[in-house]
Amino acid sequence: EVSALTGWTTSGSSIARSSAVSQLNTYSVRLGKSSSAGAGDNSVTQTFVAPSTGGTLYFYYYNICTSTVANDWATATLVNNTTNTTTTPLGKVCSGTSSPSWASVSVTLTAGQTYTLTLLNHDNGSSPRSYTYFDNVYVTANGTPENSVSQTFTAPPTGGSLSFWYRNVCTSTVSNDWATATLVNNTTSTPST
Repeated sequence: EVSALTGWTTSGSSIARSSAVSQLNTYSVRLGKSSSAGAGDNSVTQTFVAPSTGGTLYFYYYNICTSTVANDWATATLVNNTTNTTTTPLGKVCSGTSSPSWASVSVTLTAGQTYTLTLLNHDNGSSPRSYTYFDNVYVTANGTPENSVSQTFTAPPTGGSLSFWYRNVCTSTVSNDWATATLVNNTTSTPST
């Protein structure tokens, strides 16, 4: 969800908050356009500090590019301002289609260091036009606390079954974030998941 590009610095003549395509909720940011107005480089940039425990940067992109990567592309660069080093979490990419799928990128961040992320779309000015939607840019901290509830109970004398409902909202991957339930039989000291 992109909220009026608050906190982002823009560069270029064709940058818009868009509801045409979004990875999460309603809006994304569109860099470039399906007309000559989108030619050249259009980018958004934000500087941030990594969590004190370190963490991971995530973002999603949707690249509409029916040209070739030699002419048009999307890319993302990440500058570590603390160490003055630059990485390219998203190298030049041209999807080769007008109906791509959302793709995700993740980057490990060093604790407490300052970074500048730049998301960019390049269109060389010739037809066909290329443009890119970016969405759901966020940082998670390492060692994020777990939240849990627990209850101890006694099964009925005749036995029975335990049921519960859950709704999991998770836009990351199971290697980073998850929900789980564990049941321990205190009589036999046997856990199950």
